[in-house]
Amino acid sequence: MEITLDFLKKKIGKRAKDYANDKEKTKKLINDAVNKAERLEKSSPFDELIKTLKLLFSLIKDWMSGTYTDIPKGSIIFIIIGIIYFVNPLDAIPDPLPGGYVDDAAVLGLVINQVKSDLDKYKNWKESQIAL
Repeated sequence: MEITLDFLKKKIGKRAKDYANDKEKTKKLINDAVNKAERLEKSSPFDELIKTLKLLFSLIKDWMSGTYTDIPKGSIIFIIIGIIYFVNPLDAIPDPLPGGYVDDAAVLGLVINQVKSDLDKYKNWKESQIAL
């Protein structure tokens, strides 16, 4: 099975839109994703991906709080699609199986590439906020 952005939009898009419109639901999703990322971080070859995931989590949190709004809703939806996929342990390759995180990394890579310019813009904004 090939996982593409179209496939993800069809399979997870509606759920992602529901999350984007329900901040409490999104907050729980982000908390679950942060917990999974922290577990992975301890024994993972995906260091760079984990770092980018943390930036995605931060972006979503800042977007939910209204602190950062300079991002299209479509990008928020794509990010949430990736996070939903990441959190689901029974995806294309179930997480408990050997190599179970490879599909998560692939999906997150697709999402990150899709929102790269928005993510870079957010990162610059975030760094400027820290510098203040």
